[in-house]
Amino acid sequence: MSHDRPRVLFVTRAVSPLGGIPRVAWHILEGLCEPIETTLAAIEFAPSPRHRVSWSPVPVSRFLGRRIVLVELMQFVCRANRFPRQGFDVVVAGFAETWQSDVAHAHFCYPAWRRAVLAEGLSLSERFLRRANPLGWVQWFLEQRHARQARCLVAVSEGLRQDLIRHYHVPPERVRVIPNGVDMEEFTPAGRQEARRGLAEQWGLPQEAVWLCFVAAYDPVWKGLSSVIEAIARVPEAPLFLCVAGGGRQQKAFRRLAASLGVSERIRWLGYQKKVAELYRACDIYLQPSAWEAFSLASLEAAASGLPILATRVSGMLEVLEEGVNGYFVSRDPQDLAARIRTLSVDPALRRRMGEASRARSAQFSWETVVRQWESLLRELSGAIPEGAAP
Repeated sequence: MSHDRPRVLFVTRAVSPLGGIPRVAWHILEGLCEPIETTLAAIEFAPSPRHRVSWSPVPVSRFLGRRIVLVELMQFVCRANRFPRQGFDVVVAGFAETWQSDVAHAHFCYPAWRRAVLAEGLSLSERFLRRANPLGWVQWFLEQRHARQARCLVAVSEGLRQDLIRHYHVPPERVRVIPNGVDMEEFTPAGRQEARRGLAEQWGLPQEAVWLCFVAAYDPVWKGLSSVIEAIARVPEAPLFLCVAGGGRQQKAFRRLAASLGVSERIRWLGYQKKVAELYRACDIYLQPSAWEAFSLASLEAAASGLPILATRVSGMLEVLEEGVNGYFVSRDPQDLAARIRTLSVDPALRRRMGEASRARSAQFSWETVVRQWESLLRELSGAIPEGAAP
């Protein structure tokens, strides 16, 4: 191949600016559509004016497929595997969303996640439900097949790369690391006072208090919300308020835990937040005591927003967090977490220094930097020559 603009097919269920993996895909496609001729096969696509992408919708049943995740996944996999690959130089697919691609973009490793979560002292009923969940077994099967077939796996952190090598016996040379990115203009400390005033009025929060931030879009259990609630109870002397954003299961159980510990009045349950950037700007400390992560996008966004980070030593956090510089590594022990919360809550100058360091550290994950790494990989796999380069 000698042309300078490779033709690349991206296969993934959803591309959207609203959050999570769809948000990552949204930014990658937006950055690549100029140097790369891009085609997208997806169920949903919410393009920006800068997306010059040819979109081929992959339909799923609206009766069941849009309501049951397993049904949607299986429909998408079956139809995406029949999508014509001819004419494309490289095919990139979300991990376990097909098994016919040159590149598998991995944000997850089911056996690594399962081992970490099941080791967390769950109740017998919860352990049974997680072991018996058919979606998990299907995910595991699809991951194994995709890992064996793809020419290259792209992991979002070095920790995830090691998990993929260990659990799926992938040759190390086939696994690259390209991290998640962050929009440095959207997630910024600028406008902090305005955001703080707005949320203070909306949620009845005293502006002079220390606001802690916890975000979990899907499953607060393994993200460590119970540890956070128990930690708050161990710092009764500090004017602390915890802002919990996201959905997930067991909300009633967490509220009961807060009530039993006498901290219900110090917690605001914000639910799903479309404008999560404003929440980060308004808060003082970000908490992420997860049992497992591939690469916490929320922690990176909080760091770009100028917050000190308290997080467990899981995949992706070694890249975002430097001990004692922009936050602290903690365990999931509420007492340990409470001690670090106390340290930061009583020292505004320390919070400010660490917040500035978080902002500076997050700059290496700008989307411009991440997209350049993707472009380099796709050109390498396609054999394309950049414009102006020597053949």
